[in-house]
Amino acid sequence: MNSKLISRAQLKPLQRQLAVWRQTARPRQAIPEPLWQAAAALAQRWGVSPVSRSLRLNYAALKRRTLTRVPASAGPPKPPAFVELAWPLGSTAAPGRLVWEHPLGGKMILEWTGTDAVPLLALAQTFWHRQP
Repeated sequence: MNSKLISRAQLKPLQRQLAVWRQTARPRQAIPEPLWQAAAALAQRWGVSPVSRSLRLNYAALKRRTLTRVPASAGPPKPPAFVELAWPLGSTAAPGRLVWEHPLGGKMILEWTGTDAVPLLALAQTFWHRQP
């Protein structure tokens, strides 16, 4: 990557923060983690070499932090694999509606009006344990 392609507007705030830190830091004091994290985020977008040169950071240290970061393109976190619906056995469920979408395909919509909760739970178990 060419360092001329780095957005100066994105680098400027971090350059200022690092300059302030460098003026007040004791010799050999470690750079604070939030500054490393901000630099790693920039390096993921613009490249480790140009960012390390522009911010005067150790290339190897920045690369290590960039590799351990979760990529921004990874998307939102995965939904939980298990959700417990706790109804006391034998109780009457209040009127309601549930919509379930199976990760392997399929959609189930449950609507009820004051019924026994046990059949609803059995129906849900059948839906989640079915083979695609």
